[in-house]
This record gives sequence, C-alpha cells and structure tokens, in this order.
Amino acid sequence: MLMIPAIERIGNVTVFADDTEFYRFYPVADAPRLRLDETGDPVFLLLSYALSDEERAAHPDLPSGGGYLSFDTTFEPTQEEIAAVRAALSPRVAAEWNRLKAGTAQEQARTGVAGTTEPPTIQLVTPTWTEGMVTMDAPQSAQLIEARVAESEPSLLAGNIASFSMDLSPAGASFMEQTLLADGDAADETPIQIAYDLRFWARLPPARIHLEVNAERMHKYIEEQFRGRNVDACTGYDYSNADVDTESLTLSGAVTVQIDTGSGSLPEEVIAELRAYAFDLVKQLVQHSFFNAEGEGAAQPAPAPRRSSDGRLVMPPLKYRILGRRKLVRKDINQQTMSIRLDLEQSSVVPWTIHPRGTMQTLLPGNLAARKRHVRKLRLNDPFFATIETAIQVFADFSRLDHVEVELAYESTDENGRPHAAGTVLSFADASPQTWKTAVVGGMRDYRWRQRVVLPGGRIGPFSEWTTTHAPRVPISIESPGLIEIDVVSGSVDYEKLVRGVQVSLAYEDAASGVPREEAVIILSDVKQAANYSRRIDAAQTGPVMAKVRFDLQSGDVIEGGEWMPIQGRQLVVNQPSEAVLDVSLLPSGNGWPDLVAVMVDLAYEDPSNAVSIHDTFTLKTLDAFATWSVYLRNRARRNYRYRWTASFANGDLVKQDWQDNPGDPVLPIRIQRSGITVAVVADALDFTDCPLTEVTIVHDVPGGASETLVFRDSKAQSWHVEAADGAAVAFRYRVTHFPTGRDPVELPERKETDPVIVLPAYRAVSAGELRVQVMAQLVDFATTPIVAVDLNYQDPANGVDLNHSITMTVDQPMANWVVATRDARVTGFRSRTSYFLADGTQKAGEWVPSTTPRVVVPAYRPSA
Repeated sequence: MLMIPAIERIGNVTVFADDTEFYRFYPVADAPRLRLDETGDPVFLLLSYALSDEERAAHPDLPSGGGYLSFDTTFEPTQEEIAAVRAALSPRVAAEWNRLKAGTAQEQARTGVAGTTEPPTIQLVTPTWTEGMVTMDAPQSAQLIEARVAESEPSLLAGNIASFSMDLSPAGASFMEQTLLADGDAADETPIQIAYDLRFWARLPPARIHLEVNAERMHKYIEEQFRGRNVDACTGYDYSNADVDTESLTLSGAVTVQIDTGSGSLPEEVIAELRAYAFDLVKQLVQHSFFNAEGEGAAQPAPAPRRSSDGRLVMPPLKYRILGRRKLVRKDINQQTMSIRLDLEQSSVVPWTIHPRGTMQTLLPGNLAARKRHVRKLRLNDPFFATIETAIQVFADFSRLDHVEVELAYESTDENGRPHAAGTVLSFADASPQTWKTAVVGGMRDYRWRQRVVLPGGRIGPFSEWTTTHAPRVPISIESPGLIEIDVVSGSVDYEKLVRGVQVSLAYEDAASGVPREEAVIILSDVKQAANYSRRIDAAQTGPVMAKVRFDLQSGDVIEGGEWMPIQGRQLVVNQPSEAVLDVSLLPSGNGWPDLVAVMVDLAYEDPSNAVSIHDTFTLKTLDAFATWSVYLRNRARRNYRYRWTASFANGDLVKQDWQDNPGDPVLPIRIQRSGITVAVVADALDFTDCPLTEVTIVHDVPGGASETLVFRDSKAQSWHVEAADGAAVAFRYRVTHFPTGRDPVELPERKETDPVIVLPAYRAVSAGELRVQVMAQLVDFATTPIVAVDLNYQDPANGVDLNHSITMTVDQPMANWVVATRDARVTGFRSRTSYFLADGTQKAGEWVPSTTPRVVVPAYRPSA
C-alpha cells in the first residue's frame, strides 16, 4: 500500500513508496493537464457568439449572445515523466536489493530478493483513488457562467479524466477569449484555475494523531474572520484559497492537533506533513458542519467522520462541498453535530487528500497561433445552433469484455408543441471515439446517455442510470467488467506483540446471474501484510463481496470475526481487535502549559489473576504533545487503570495529583490550568504588502484593567496574558492602527470584545471606483403589473457611504442602469427591493435582497397563496 509521506520529487512528479515491496512506487503528477485526442491535439473548444436584434427577433429561441466552453482534463504523469521516474529510481532499488541480499535470513526471503540474481523490475502503479471532484475557478465565476456549474467528477481510473461544459454570459465569453488568447505576460493576469480534489488510500507513518474542534470557539473564530475581512459570506473559491494560519487556529482554542510518535522518532518534515494533513481534515469538516449555501434553510449537516465496518476512516464525501455559491456561516451552534473529535491510530490507513491545481493558460499550448485553433466565433447560420454533435469515448479493459453499448436519447418539443424524439445505440469494442449527430428542435440542446457491458459469451449486464448533459464529448469509464478484485491489507495490526496471524474469509454469490457462492481464505502475517483476491464471474457485480476476519493472538487466544460483513469498494483494511488492547491517550489541556518545564504521568494496570502488573511513566512538555499508553489484555473485560501526575513549573513550583482510579476511559486529559485570561490576537486577514505594520492596543475592560500594545509585521498570531481572579469577566477594548506605506496611519474605531480571540481587520486602501448595476424586467407581465419599482441601496460604512435610488420599470422601459461612484472599489455589495403596482392601484412590496452580482433580474409578479 502507498506510504505517506512522499519519498522523492522527480521533475514534476511526486513519488510515494510502497509499505511492503521495495520495488513498487506510486508516481503522482503535480498538476492536471488537458486531455489529448488520438492525434495529440488538446480536447478544448471555446465558442463565442453575438446576435443582432434583428436576428433575435427572427429567432427568439436563440440567446442574445454569450459563449460555450468545453474541454477535458486528465491527471496523470506523461510517458516522458514516467520514463524519467523509472530511471531515477533504478539506483535506489538496486541499492536496497543488494542490502537485503546480504541481510538476515528474513530479509533474504522477501519478495523480489529470494531466488533472484539481479534487482527486480520497478513497478510503477496508480494510487487507489476513492473519490474526486474537479472544479473550474475564476475570480468572477458567478458573473461568467450561466447555465452549468463549473464542476465535474474524475473517472478515478487511469488518467482521472474529467469533462467540462458550460454556457457563458456575453461578459464571460469575452473574458475567456481575452484571457486565453492573451500573449506574453498578459496571459497570467487573470488565471482560470482547474482544481482537482482527489482522495486515495494511504498508510500513515507509525504515529498517532489526535484532532479536536471546539464547536463554539470555531464558530466564533469564523465569525471573527469574516468580520476581520469585512465580508458576510464567502464563495467556494474564497474558502478553498483562504490563507488561514494553523497556529492562530490552535492559539484561539478552536482546534487541537497533537501527534504522538510513540517510542520512535520521525523527521520534522514528516511530522509537519502529518500536521498539515490533520488541518486539511479540519478544513474539510468545518466546511461541512459550519456553513450553509446562501438561500438555503437550516440544511442537515454532512455526515460526520466515522469508521467503516473494517475500521477505516470515512470522511464526508467531497460532493458535500458548497461550490460556486456563496457560503453563509450557520447561525445556530449544535454541539453534538458540530463538535469534531478524531483519533487516528499508529500506521492507520486513511483517505489522503491532495489538491493539484493548474491554470488554463498553462494547460493550453503556449503558442498563440495554436491556441487560436481552439477558439471559434459563430454566426447565426453556424451548424452549432442547428445540430447536436457529440463524441463518445469508452475507457475500459476491452480484453475482459466483448463490447460496450452506449444508448443516446434526445427528446424535445417543436415550435408547434409536437413532441420530437431521436436516439441511437453505439457499440464499442475499443477506445476509439464515435460521433453522434441529431438536429436541434425547439432550442433544446440537452440529451441523455446510459451504458451497459456485454461480456464474452454474450452475457449482457444491466444499463447504468441515465445521465443528462449537453457536452460535445462524453468520456465513459468502466472498471473491471466481469471481474472481482479485492485488495486485503493489514491496517493497524501489531504483529510483534499482539497478533500472530489474521485469517480473512471472502465470499460472493449472485444466484440471479448464475454466479455460485465461492469462498476463499487469505492469510496475513508480519511477513505478508497484504494480498489480492481475484475471481472472474463473467457477469456484472450486483452486490458487495462479504468478509469475516479471525485473529490468532500471540497468547494463543483466538478472536473470531463473527458475522459476515460487506466490503465497501475494492479494498479491505484489517485492523486489530480493539477489545484486546487498552489504549489510553494522554491529552494535555488547559492554559498553564507555557509556564511548565515538564509533567510526569505515572500509569498502572493490575490483573492479579493473570499475573499482569504494568507500570509506565510518560513525560509531556508542551500542549501539542500527545502520548498513547497501550496494554495488551489477557482479561479483556478488565480495563480499569490508575494514574497520577507531577507538574514542574519554570518558577520552581511543583504541583502533584495523587493516584486516581479510572474505569478504562480511552482519553485521559492532563489539565494544567493557569489563573487569568489569555487573549489570542490573529492576523490572518492582514495583507503586509501595502501595509507592512499594524499595531493593536488592548485594554482589559475592568476597573484598573491592564493594557498592552502588540505590533504585527507578519501574520504570526500573538497572545497576551492578563492576571485575573478565577471567574473574572472576559471583557476587552481594543483599537487597531494600520501604518500603510507612503500614507498616514489609519486608526480604526475602538471595538469591544467578550471572547479571548481577536481577529485583526485588514487594511483597506481606499481606491475610488464605479458600481454599475443593470436592472432587467423582461420577465414581467406588464398587463398585470403596469408599473414596477425597484429600490436600490448601496452602503460602505467604513467610508460613511449610504446611497439610495429608485427605478421605475414599464412596458416601454423594461431595462435601466444604476451607476454609483464608490469610494472603495472593492465594496461591491448592494441591496434591492421590488414593488409591484397592480392594475387596480394596489402596491405589493417585496423584501430587501442582498447581492454582489451587478445585475437585478425582476421576476413576474406571483400572487401569494
């Protein structure tokens, strides 16, 4: 199995090693690229069109203008990169082979060494991808894209192909064309980003990770971040690209991340990567639990992290992310569903997430003339408006099947209201693309497709679900038809002290498809920690493979697995039985750790009937320290233990806690509390480019309260401790002063705070601009509402701006513009309210609606029920 962290970077490829086979490696590309067709040309097309008023009058079903963007991306190393990786790894494999060949008898018996006279051939394999999402991000994406969300799902097979297709507004088509066809330095001014988010199974190094999120503090931290950045919402792009310092999260008390390397030691870069992984989990979980999409009610939170039947960590799916739309912080705090606590054991198998990125400019050919071949300007008589033409390509191991059938269906209604239908079934025996064309009727460009597999001998599998699209290409990925393959892997199993061997029984049957029940047994041990199960069934797999596990312990005891359990996916990770081990995590907590030298924790476990007496001592020195005490139980019902601790402070004081009994809690908090209040000051929102220095003066808002001035020259969080009696009020006043380059200091109004976390607001350089809002009422039925009034309001409190305007819309004047001269061009939010005046003179006023899109589309009046 792939082992974290990566061992080497070769060119633009990151290489991971296997945890058991020294000659097996997993090369992963650094960035996505455009997929190439069979001629080596990038699969990319940008169409733009603009129609005159006369053409629109003659063809009202056509849009007024805009564009259409379609392209495929892939995420895998090129053949040239693979060759370079293989050449670079050859000396490494040869050296390890020579070492093992001259090593112990056990080393000489390893696969790839025993019976060989030369180093084995290097195996370069693909990680076991479990999930993925691909998005297209652009700074103005909400204004550029109309009908399609810029999001896709990769195939998760070789190449990880994703297909994009989207309609563009007129401004969007112009933006894309100018950006993609820009030459020289201008090509990178406004990058269009292709962002992959992929997960694959990976084994962590021998370390334990404890992760905890305090719901109340995290909620407060997010609100303070929003206030510090002067926003009330954020988009998926903003969230994914937010630069939040992990130290400030820890200092605020919102997040606790602790790593225990046990008795061994890990390099600092490995610990840093594990810590980054933990905070990446925090970022994913916080998005699921603390945000709603704008316009939604109190949506149910995404599933919290849990364990599958085989013990693997199950993360909320990537599809739960709120992409494209603006995110609002949930108003309510549910401690039960929003608090997060997670412990990953030593050598755990986890879903590891990577986030490769690439800009469209770097994906397309660098030659401007070559780029122009992928951009077309359309006229009204272009076949694009009259014809659907799509290319279908199937990716599969055709040696294991007879062919694949793809059914396509098109349904619409013509201008006379008559239904129209067209379709076909295409047969694929290889990966060559095939094209299907049909006429566009009634302006409808959407069509549907589904596929099924025909296996050797003529056995036909079921059709997949229908998929609706209007893309000019449909890449279809089919995984292992007619073949069951399961990788059985040892997860957190201690073969040295606890487990002698693992017996895994596997079974599959499908009577309806004529597949009889067949059982197989796989044996895992310290010398064989992974194995593969394969069975050819010559039919589509309709259900999961079932498994049960038996553990043979070093003590001679046997733990039977009990019931048959379904395997999720193509991998079964076996973890040791938790009931045979008492694991106690020592968890530092409290605010007194900065004053400590060390804490000595004594633990004791007694089982007289089995002659077991275990005593251990652990030393903890910092709040982010983390240790785990493991006891292997002969009597699995006896889990109680005792503990005591002694704390040594820098001033020479000693604080002791005497022996305490514990019934067997798996987490033992070591709480060292310091009197007083510690205020965390977070500078994540500051931009030190235009404002290299910011200072904040904080006053404890009590009679005779102390004060302190902190100076920030970088985004590193700082803290201030105030001596105060237990139970003293958390009440502070603070004033922020920015010192921008070449300008007078900017002193912000004093604020009050009742939380020990202060997020400094960013310096906002005042640059005048213009807000131009387009108001359109073409959807209004003016026979029902002869007059429609649209009230508009623009506010910029920081600059003392509060402007109001009203526009009257009639059948003769269904469009208008509102232009506002702004003092700060970055403040683009405004509010609008629509009032309808009915034919009888009745006024129906709507609610104020906030927006950052400079366009108001007035809907037709709908009487309330």
